[in-house]
Amino acid sequence: MEEAGEGPLCPQGLNPIQLNHLPPMRMSHLGGKGDHLDPLVDDLRDLKFDPPEFEGNLNPKNFLEWMQSIERFFEIKEYSDEKAFKVAILKLKKYASLWYENIKRQRIRDGKSRIKTWSKLKRLMIKRFLPDNYKRDLYLKVSNLSQRRSNIEEYIREFEQLQIRSGLEEEPEQTMARFLKDLDPGIAEKVDLQPYWSLEDLCQLAIKVEKYSKGKKEFGGSFGKPTAPYKPFTPKSPR
Repeated sequence: MEEAGEGPLCPQGLNPIQLNHLPPMRMSHLGGKGDHLDPLVDDLRDLKFDPPEFEGNLNPKNFLEWMQSIERFFEIKEYSDEKAFKVAILKLKKYASLWYENIKRQRIRDGKSRIKTWSKLKRLMIKRFLPDNYKRDLYLKVSNLSQRRSNIEEYIREFEQLQIRSGLEEEPEQTMARFLKDLDPGIAEKVDLQPYWSLEDLCQLAIKVEKYSKGKKEFGGSFGKPTAPYKPFTPKSPR
């Protein structure tokens, strides 16, 4: 029997007023002995946002950025290979849409099976929108990269981007050796005198050395060239 002044008890003996002060919860097993409250699951699959569109731009960088973005969308939504394919073809616009329709007709004429998965569509898109010489050009850029007139942070960013895009696989020591080789000689010489164990260590050291070198130049520039030594004034003796 309920006591006067109290409302009906919720699961775990909480009345409605107490329940209002709790974080969002989900009730399960209601009406049974094991009534309890579970925290709501933060499910990103319910997140509302649209995957990006692709218009068939022949710039390899734009194509790769689109492919990475839409695959991130598929990952968050936990789409199957088949469902990801259906979403992807809806996001093909202009020339990319025309290309896909032509591929469908050509496969029918050749007696080939229909494309039903994102994996298959992705392979065909890479073949069409990523030039054969793309990897080779990236390797050449990796080999010919140098700091030149760029500051150290710009150099680091370009170095890492080329490393990632090319998919170059090498020992960490080789990567560090390339990084040092392409640095400004004045900075590389000072960096190589310090202890380091990774590319991240090298990057931080190079940034510190550049800032220190710039600080010295600015400090020296503010005072100009050193003046002649100070000579005390001595009055001339009367003739």
